[in-house]
Amino acid sequence: MSLDSMPTEILLSIFSPLEFEDLVCLLPTCRHVRQAAFHCLAKAVDEKTAKSITEFQSDASERGSKDTVPLEDVRVLRGSGSSYKPRGLHIEFTVVDRDNEQTTESTGYDINHFLDIVNIGIQSGAMDISKAAVYLSKPVSDDRGFRELFIALKHYSRTRLPFEFSITSLASRLKPARMMELFDTEKLTKLTIYFKKRHSDYEKDKVIANEIKDFQKLLNRVTNLEHLEVLLTEPVGGGFDLCPPVSVVTDADLEGLKKGFFALKKLHTFKLEAFLFYSSFFIPIPENVRTLSLSHVAYYSRSWWDEFAKYPFKNLENLELKLCSDEENCLKKCGVDIHLSPFWKSDWVSQHTLGGLEIRGLKTFNYQHMYPSYLPSDLVMSVMGNNPGLDEDTRRRFAQDYGTTLIRRCKEELMQAIASKIFEEELGKGIEDRFFANGIQKDDLEKCTLDYLSKFSEFLTKPVSESKLAEPEIEGEIGLADELEEGKKQTKGKGKEVVDL
Repeated sequence: MSLDSMPTEILLSIFSPLEFEDLVCLLPTCRHVRQAAFHCLAKAVDEKTAKSITEFQSDASERGSKDTVPLEDVRVLRGSGSSYKPRGLHIEFTVVDRDNEQTTESTGYDINHFLDIVNIGIQSGAMDISKAAVYLSKPVSDDRGFRELFIALKHYSRTRLPFEFSITSLASRLKPARMMELFDTEKLTKLTIYFKKRHSDYEKDKVIANEIKDFQKLLNRVTNLEHLEVLLTEPVGGGFDLCPPVSVVTDADLEGLKKGFFALKKLHTFKLEAFLFYSSFFIPIPENVRTLSLSHVAYYSRSWWDEFAKYPFKNLENLELKLCSDEENCLKKCGVDIHLSPFWKSDWVSQHTLGGLEIRGLKTFNYQHMYPSYLPSDLVMSVMGNNPGLDEDTRRRFAQDYGTTLIRRCKEELMQAIASKIFEEELGKGIEDRFFANGIQKDDLEKCTLDYLSKFSEFLTKPVSESKLAEPEIEGEIGLADELEEGKKQTKGKGKEVVDL
């Protein structure tokens, strides 16, 4: 008699003595066997989870080695000079008491209350934990006791429906492989993951290719993900590679990663702190993403922007371009230069023209603090032209920026015209003196050209107002030298407005 034709009672008696791993192997079989195996598996998992919780709490009380601290304290403790590695943890969850029909919210950095609720759920089935959010530091995941506990909770999660037990949000510096080891990733709806940007570290260990593959596997598993944040383990600065060696990142690795992003059908919010692995690698934004936030955009290459311009965003409503992830604090503490001046020769995009964008249907577009020299020249104009439904604040901000840009360009052109007039008079005087001293020379044209370029270069590095135009300001008006008198007449009385731009 085959297993699929045996009565359920006989199957249960056969499966009961089996080990956990053997029961897991039976799940992919026929429905009849799977149901019996799952029943035994759930019972085995409950026993194993309860045992893991007891051992964890007993070990913590005896040795005091499992104490956790609030995440906000981790940085302070690290700066104390102690060798102690703080276990930063924060957990939020919803408790559903089915007997009393009560729902309560719980939050804290001590995991024991969370584990007590899980134990009650195992013993009585009257307590459920849903929508738990876990934030943990790396020392937590490196601790053997915590690691064994999280693995037990992962198995427990797989035998429970989402409303019975679910960890739906995870934020940690765990590598993708460790995340899959410790958590039931299929239930995650929000994920915050960190990656390095010093490719020299990766190259030393030859691990980046494996990490990319693991990340792809993780993306294929988080099928219910709605919110994804990809952040940096280290601040932008020295060692932040735009173009890692081919031996470190290959096109084949990145192509595989693209497929992983395409699989995120439920994703609606995507935050990217910097380019992922390679400055020209454009991540295909999942089709249902409505909010896209890109930071450190000064580091993106021209080819990346070209891919961005032609990408068919289908449901994007909110677009944000930022110099850094936390602009207010970054610009206040570090200044703008650290975000606008990379430590290597970069592929600047200020003179790059996209020639149009495919983005349609935006409701908000935030590019506050963005400097024109770090965006393609027609990007903002194209976004505004393609999206007439943008909110009033966005359109008003654009109008202000456009006015400022127009005034600046007007000022530059007028100042160049003024400088040109000065140069012509100076050069003309020099040519006259040279003619009377030496007569006509073969290199007159070359000499004139070099002198003109020299004067103009001096003008660019030393404003005319400092060198030629000026006398001290009087009531907001820059006093012009006598040479500019003719230019002032040509403005027909508007000289003050022109100079004040």
